[in-house]
Amino acid sequence: MTRATLLRSTVVLIVIAAAGGDICHGDPPDGINGDDSPLAPREVKRIPQPRVAEWWNSGCKEGADGEPEWGPCEDDDEITLTPDPSSLHVLHENATYNCCPDDIVISLFADGNLLVLTEEEVLTNPCYCICCYDVEATVVDLAPGEYVVEFWWYDYEMGDYRCYVEEVVIPGGGWPDGDEPPVAIDPDGSSVAPSEVKPLPRPRVVEWWNSDCLEDPGDAPDDWWPCEGDDAIELTVEDNTLHVLHTDITYNCCLDEIVIAGIIEEDLVLLTEEEILTNPCDCVCCYEAGATVVDLAPGTYLVVFCWFDYQTGEERCYEEEIVIP
Repeated sequence: MTRATLLRSTVVLIVIAAAGGDICHGDPPDGINGDDSPLAPREVKRIPQPRVAEWWNSGCKEGADGEPEWGPCEDDDEITLTPDPSSLHVLHENATYNCCPDDIVISLFADGNLLVLTEEEVLTNPCYCICCYDVEATVVDLAPGEYVVEFWWYDYEMGDYRCYVEEVVIPGGGWPDGDEPPVAIDPDGSSVAPSEVKPLPRPRVVEWWNSDCLEDPGDAPDDWWPCEGDDAIELTVEDNTLHVLHTDITYNCCLDEIVIAGIIEEDLVLLTEEEILTNPCDCVCCYEAGATVVDLAPGTYLVVFCWFDYQTGEERCYEEEIVIP
């Protein structure tokens, strides 16, 4: 099955204009330091800002038999924070994600002594499986002092976001040029209030389903009883949720399941439906299938729903605009 890719390009023209005042030309005059020596250039240095310098993931980890361990991790997630001079190493072991991510990215939001790290898989062509990973990242340019670290990630097994919180101390000795600006955390010694910064939940397909063969073949040929009507797609919006219903679908009689996967990018919701076959039969029959997409932000979306049509022998796509209130 082929998948449509929409390419969008935006050209932004930035015009910077200055108005008012005279324009200086040439070099500054000598003798303006009082001792007739040339003016020394200013040495302005910016304090480096904390940032994630690198991140890494293991790929699907191997099980005891040396083969990739398909399915969720056997052990629970474990977060380890290791501080060094001016840096912090983060290790997330036993993270369950899709088997085919483009990347697993860890990003940083820093507000004073609060460090909020968010881990998220990047998916373009997801597979119909999950597996177990280790994920790491390094935060650099941290001033010495005490920090509260919040580490957020999406837990596939729980179906919700989880957060790990720990206070860490970044030791001195690694700050550029030997300067170590102090970092104060609650000068009165009180505990740090929990952060209200939370990652926005990402839109995703949370469930899909399909019926059994709907029609009794009756006097139809043993190897062919497609749906009598043409395929129909029904989209229903409820709060931040989209329900998809596909009726009168013709697929193999002995499929494992009908999977509906989604890619949501900005205002595009691309849904692809596919039958999963292990032991196909020499016949087809009629089905219904559906899926639910959650956590769509308010706005207008173009929904593109694609599937393989047995009766035409080609991929078909249905398009409709929806409004999430």
